[in-house]
Formats: sequence, C-alpha cells, structure tokens
Amino acid sequence: MKGLGLYRLLSGILSIICFLLFPVFLLLLFAVFVDFSAALQLFIILSVLLYYWHSRKFFLQVYIQREPYTARSRDWLQVNGFVTLIATLFAVVNSALDLILPARKEATKATLKELVEVNPGTRQDYIDFAITASYCIAFFIFTVLVIHVTWTLLLVRKQMKLQKQEE
Repeated sequence: MKGLGLYRLLSGILSIICFLLFPVFLLLLFAVFVDFSAALQLFIILSVLLYYWHSRKFFLQVYIQREPYTARSRDWLQVNGFVTLIATLFAVVNSALDLILPARKEATKATLKELVEVNPGTRQDYIDFAITASYCIAFFIFTVLVIHVTWTLLLVRKQMKLQKQEE
C-alpha cells in the first residue's frame, strides 16, 4: 500500500475522465448505427471504460481487500490496458505534435475560420488560446492514461509473480 498515493490520485483523475467519456460513448453507440466510421472511436472509448472498471476492481480487490484476483479478470484488464495504451500513445504523440508544430496549429485555425465568420465578434487571440488550451488538456489527459495503464500493468505483473511464488 505504501507508495500508491500517486496511483490513487491518478485513478481519481481517470475516474473524472471516464465520467466525461461515458456520455460520449452513449452518443457514439447511437452514431454507429447511422455511420459505421465511428466504430473505431467507439471501440477505443469502450476499451478505456472497461480498462478503468477492471483496474479499479483490481486495486480494490488486491491492494485493499487483499484477495486474489481471478485470471479471467486479469486477462480483461490486460487486454483493455494494452488497447488503451496503444491508442493513448498515438494520442499523446498527436497532441505533442499539435503543440510543437505550427503548421498543425494553422490547419486547425483554418478549420475554425468558418466559425469565426459566423460569429464576427470572436477575437483571433481567443481562438489561439482555445486551440492551445485544448491541445494542452488533451496532452494532459492522454499522459495520465499512459502513466496509469503502464503502472497498472506493472502492478498486475508483480501480483502474478507473487501468486506464482505462493503456489
């Protein structure tokens, strides 16, 4: 239990992220029936939600209640953890590139230019701030996910070794 305070903090942040992702999941669930191209996003969000559910269950069962964790639940956690890890690693790189490369920021500005034309009172510096803030928030969220998933997978591996030693 020692040294897991930061892990619990990251879990709390992740619970807020998943709380916000669940309505998006429900909207995408209905959107898939209209346009199947949303299926990949639906799959990734579902894997993040399932990962969070199983990681929370793992932590409570193994580290709080001191009970063994079933192999089936551990497999669910690992599979959804790997899917979440791969998707969020791509997202972290994408967010970092959006922050670093000015050409990508300009492409986003060009996309939002239509919005500015609809609302002529919108200031350009506000749009620049909003774009940069959204990139920073996305980078933070995806970094928290990568750290949490990596840490959880290491805890699962450690727990597997401890269970093998006890047998």
